[in-house]
Amino acid sequence: MSSNVIKEPNPKLIISSAYRSAFSSVFKILSKEFASKQISCINIAPGPIHTDRTKELIDDVEAFAKTLPMKRLGKPEEIGDFVKSIVENDIKYLSGAVINFDAGRYGTKEMLDIFKEQKKIDYQLDIEAAAVLSQNEMGLIPAPVARDIARASKSGKITAKRIKQLEAKSDHDTAALVEALAEKCQKSSRPWIHYGLTSNDLVDTSNSMQMRDAIKIIQPKVSKLSLLLSKNAVKYKNVPAVGRTHGQHASIISFGLKFANWAAEMSTHLERLDEIKKRVLICKTMGVVGTGSLMGKNAIKVQERVAKKLGLYPARVTTQIIPRERPDHSKREIRRIHISDGTTWCYFGKDCRGD
Repeated sequence: MSSNVIKEPNPKLIISSAYRSAFSSVFKILSKEFASKQISCINIAPGPIHTDRTKELIDDVEAFAKTLPMKRLGKPEEIGDFVKSIVENDIKYLSGAVINFDAGRYGTKEMLDIFKEQKKIDYQLDIEAAAVLSQNEMGLIPAPVARDIARASKSGKITAKRIKQLEAKSDHDTAALVEALAEKCQKSSRPWIHYGLTSNDLVDTSNSMQMRDAIKIIQPKVSKLSLLLSKNAVKYKNVPAVGRTHGQHASIISFGLKFANWAAEMSTHLERLDEIKKRVLICKTMGVVGTGSLMGKNAIKVQERVAKKLGLYPARVTTQIIPRERPDHSKREIRRIHISDGTTWCYFGKDCRGD
């Protein structure tokens, strides 16, 4: 049993957050050793649970509970019942897993909003709007049609609920979105909706838009942390501290040097975030096999204009999809920041305890 601070550190529990993150890593390693003996190791990471300790940490429990997805704290007996069901049903194949028992709380509101179902649809409608406007600029479709489709796309009246209703009939999510958009357009405009595009143009490009907005949230926070660590490096530059080698006490160093190292790590992450943008924030509007054949010689120019409107970079070459190493690369970089940040706080916690 650990805590959800392994994924979302609590500023009031810096040391606890650090050693619980370290415990989670050690736990994962040990689970592999015990698995060969048919012993299952499952890490339960509870979120806000209604206990006396929670009341000590949170000033207004009732107000805090209203910010949670289920509008309440978890009950201790709910965790007990969950663990009991695992034991009684002899569920062992979960070994090494971390189960977040937090009612879906993990993640800030601004980050969670980016990945909501309706927001994903809104991103795809933004692509449809940018596409028709760009196609009109290149003389491919009439201006009144482009304006009508763009207006409907931006109207806010196309809902996830309606798309699900249509998808139940068509069994195709993008076809359902196009049909829902057509319902809000003039009849003369409907044949031009989704013109020259394919489903993955919307899927892959909207994924890039999600990553675009996620980086906008992450980057300022990493920058702020880097600045804070840098200030402490200067503040404590003349304060002596014990250096370490192989985990043992060694020569005297500046306490500020520790902060300088951590600040340098964050600075490197900022560089990485800037560097990955042109590789992962990719826009694709080249159609079903990546040739843009329906739009002819203007296909590449249309894609460039759509990318500019969406704050993305046009794909250099594609098939039906954007090369999968692109989104994989972005995930690796974000994980690297997360791991490095956790490691930094782990070292910070060890130093505070004097390990």
